[in-house]
Amino acid sequence: MNAGAVVPYHLRTAKMADRSFFVELLRRLERIMRLDGYVYASMGGYPMADHHRVHRMLGLQRLFCFDEDPKTVRRQIFNKPIPDCRCVELTTAEFSSDPDRAYREAGIHGRKGQIVWLDYVRPADLGRNVEEFVSLLRNCEHGDVVRITLNANEKAIKGGREALPKPEKLKNRLMWIKEQVGQYVPEDAEPGNLTESGFPILLARILRAAAADALGDGVVRPLSLVRYADGQQMFAATMIVDKQDPDRIIELEKLQSWSLISSRWTEIHPLRIATLTSRERELVTRLVPSLRAEKLASDLPFDPFDGAMTKMQMAEHFKKYQDLLRFYPDVLVLE
Repeated sequence: MNAGAVVPYHLRTAKMADRSFFVELLRRLERIMRLDGYVYASMGGYPMADHHRVHRMLGLQRLFCFDEDPKTVRRQIFNKPIPDCRCVELTTAEFSSDPDRAYREAGIHGRKGQIVWLDYVRPADLGRNVEEFVSLLRNCEHGDVVRITLNANEKAIKGGREALPKPEKLKNRLMWIKEQVGQYVPEDAEPGNLTESGFPILLARILRAAAADALGDGVVRPLSLVRYADGQQMFAATMIVDKQDPDRIIELEKLQSWSLISSRWTEIHPLRIATLTSRERELVTRLVPSLRAEKLASDLPFDPFDGAMTKMQMAEHFKKYQDLLRFYPDVLVLE
């Protein structure tokens, strides 16, 4: 079983932060286009954490959650944020092929648009995941927001048997990817792309080609592309459908000041999440606005990244993410 699927929700700190960043992106998008009539739809998981946050931060009332496991759906019904939130037993393939039908059958009518998050974890399902992504896009209209999470752990790709030398492993892994989504793999893709930083870029290029196949080149525009790790590396892409409607202009340039905006398909932000205690988080939050990043990194009485970063790397991290640190998860401890 995939590591991302078995780590308990409350221990997936990078996932928690990524979810918070996603909702912050929607909050900023709301400044340039109305989202109040949109449906928010995702698989949610049993805690329905993103539905709770979307409702609390954006006030969305049309909430739709689905899962193919009836036990999970029963827990969703218990945990839903508002009585009108619809929780249904449905596969991702069924939903992606006709989301309007799923909404209607759940009693959701009169939507102005949709925000959909397809959250996948299994590396072996890449072909099916991309196929469902294309199916969903073909059912999208101008202004719809689509987010997809894919497993980006290059070592989990089939074909890389332990006994093989590394060049053969990489060659076999790329061959497997081409077998799954060959029509969307760039012609210049090579085995050397299958690295920690290179594989998410390749996935982004695959999604770009798939989006062009679904709706036409340039219609689907990236908003934020990130990679993070909770056990295994994940890649999350948030996009918007922009059909250049003269009556509904989407002024995306107004989002450019945000740290995690991706104006190009190759602009992927690595999220290095520090898991902080409540006391540590309070100190960092207090010091970030008043100290230079270099001094903050050298003066902190603890290492928030457990030796995974140099002082210089830590300073660069604080510079880039100082406006995002308030979204980082904290770990409550007995003191």
